[in-house]
Amino acid sequence: MTATLTSPVTGSVVSRGRGLVVKPLSSTPDVVTTNGDAGSGSLRGTIANANPGDTITFAPGLGTITLTSGELVITSNLTIAGAADSPQTVSGGGQSRVFEIAPGAQVTLVGLTIVNGRGPDGTSGGGSYNGSSGGILNSGTLSIISSTITGNSGGNGATTPSFPGSFGGDGGTGGILNSGTLSIISSTITGNSGGNGGAGTTGSPPGSGGGGGVGALESKGTLTISSSTINNNVGGAGAPGVAGQYAPFGEGHGGFGGGGGLGGIRVVLGTLSMSNSTVTNNMGAPGANGGPGSTSNNGGNGGGGGSGAVDINGGTTVSITNTTVTSNTSGNGGNGGPAGAGGTASNGGAGADAGVAGLSSQGTLHIVNSTIVSNTVGVGGAGGPGASGGTTGSTGISGYSGGIFAGSGSVATLRTSIVSGNTGAIGPDCDGSLASQGYNLLGNSANCVLTNSTNDLTNISPQLGPLQNNGGPTLRYHPTQPWRTGDGDRNGPHAACYR
Repeated sequence: MTATLTSPVTGSVVSRGRGLVVKPLSSTPDVVTTNGDAGSGSLRGTIANANPGDTITFAPGLGTITLTSGELVITSNLTIAGAADSPQTVSGGGQSRVFEIAPGAQVTLVGLTIVNGRGPDGTSGGGSYNGSSGGILNSGTLSIISSTITGNSGGNGATTPSFPGSFGGDGGTGGILNSGTLSIISSTITGNSGGNGGAGTTGSPPGSGGGGGVGALESKGTLTISSSTINNNVGGAGAPGVAGQYAPFGEGHGGFGGGGGLGGIRVVLGTLSMSNSTVTNNMGAPGANGGPGSTSNNGGNGGGGGSGAVDINGGTTVSITNTTVTSNTSGNGGNGGPAGAGGTASNGGAGADAGVAGLSSQGTLHIVNSTIVSNTVGVGGAGGPGASGGTTGSTGISGYSGGIFAGSGSVATLRTSIVSGNTGAIGPDCDGSLASQGYNLLGNSANCVLTNSTNDLTNISPQLGPLQNNGGPTLRYHPTQPWRTGDGDRNGPHAACYR
């Protein structure tokens, strides 16, 4: 099968399958001739000298371009295209972010490997306390085609200023942070890691530890993903809660631990449309432990474990079609801090819940012709010990669901899809209410409500083979034999689930 893709910016880049043919239409291509970071012929210099609408290509055999003087900021409409048979590698050298797309710019990146970017850390003396993204920061309109985003890390959250009771900053996203319009086509986002949360400060009450950053991708705009793989990304660690500070009339409990970062994709605002893709082996980070209480004060609560694959905030809309979500793992919940000894009875902090391994939604979620299997939740955190006759804190839940968590007030629909073999303490495959649009297989229906159910199969195994190349742009599952129902063959109503 041959697929043709044309740059939405210049019309100059044509992609046939996984290969590329660069056909400049609007101007003579600007060619990068050196892998140095500055001067004539460098990528930085070529971007600076390009006219809006230009296509930048690379001379053969350049090797890796390593940035030594900061990120590459693109402010005008450009296409940057690597060769079809040898993608061009651009590295942040572990010192800076690789690309920043400014508001208003329309950019296409084709045939690139974007590696070893490092997001800026948060700052304690002003500006943002939060870390930022390592690979790409997009505030414009960006298309990423036949490229790989790998080995990038988000900046760490700042330890907040010295005034008492300040929260720590959150870690930054490892791969891509999007606040504009982003399309990812025939690409791979793999092996990226979120930044760590910054520590809070003691006070009465103390500040909580910052949360860990997202591993792969965080979106606050419009996001489209097609024919792509999101795998082996890891969330950043939350910061532990600080010790409580004794105050006779204040709040001397321990600080709360920061939550673990999500491994895969977080949709904070806007929309996500994902099709013909695979989300696998992403790992949420464990939540941090709560801090110890001061004399006669309770321990701090632990931070929640990070989710594994996809997290959807309220007010957002997500559509997932012909996509596999598998073998993702959520982080353990943090332990509660111990109570402060030496006075009246005080209680241990509560252990936190583990994250959701598969799809966690507080918004609107539509799932069609997709497979959500074998995702594994972490363990809930232990409660901290009480003191002077106080009680031990409660234990966190070992994941509400490994498959689909549909939170209160969310809207979720499911059609011709498989949800099976996931783990979770409340609803292993689904926790909440899903509006069935027919012909689904749900392996374990515990605590899952399928409304308007039509020809759904529940509490049976889909008997899937290994995740492998079964045709299509990414790895997929395929049943080893037809399901044992009257219509359970590859030509029956459930046939869509075999893709």
